[in-house]
Order: sequence, then C-alpha cells, then structure tokens
Amino acid sequence: MTIRPRPPSYGLGPMLRAALEAKGISARDFAQEAGCHHTFISQVVRGQTRIPIGRIDAWAAKLGLQGADLTAFLEAAWLAHTPSFIAERYVTRKRKRKT
Repeated sequence: MTIRPRPPSYGLGPMLRAALEAKGISARDFAQEAGCHHTFISQVVRGQTRIPIGRIDAWAAKLGLQGADLTAFLEAAWLAHTPSFIAERYVTRKRKRKT
C-alpha cells in the first residue's frame, strides 16, 4: 500500500465549508451542482485532496463568492497546487507583511 501525504490545504477546506453553510447547501447538493461525487467534496473540506485546477473558478462561481472571499478562496485553491516550498515561502512572507 502506498501512503500519500495529504496536500496542504492552506485553509481551503474551512473556506469551502463556510461557503456551503453561507449558501445553505449540503456537500451532496453542491456536488450535484459541480458535477462530482459528494465524497470528493467532503475530501476537499477535510483537506485530503485538492480542487482540480480546471474547476477552481467554476466552484467559486457556483458558490457565489465575491470580493475578499473570492480572492481568499482562489488564493487557497491555487496555493494547494503550488509546490510546497514555494507556497510556504509565500504564506510566510504574506504573514510578515501583515505585521
């Protein structure tokens, strides 16, 4: 059995969960809307997998995200696909700029 490490989520799971709750829909309902299986949505929420690159914008649109919420969601989704050493450096520098 091959054990694959979890991809870093950069907060994407909690953002997706909050967006689903704000929209008032379940992971199962969103999965039907997004054209994937509900277990896949649950895996993204738990940080076990990433949103496919080609679906990031579509998911954001289906969730009705706008403004800062949209920016944060897109950033987290793209960071999950970025090599970890680059993503970690980006996140570290971003935190330093805030202080």
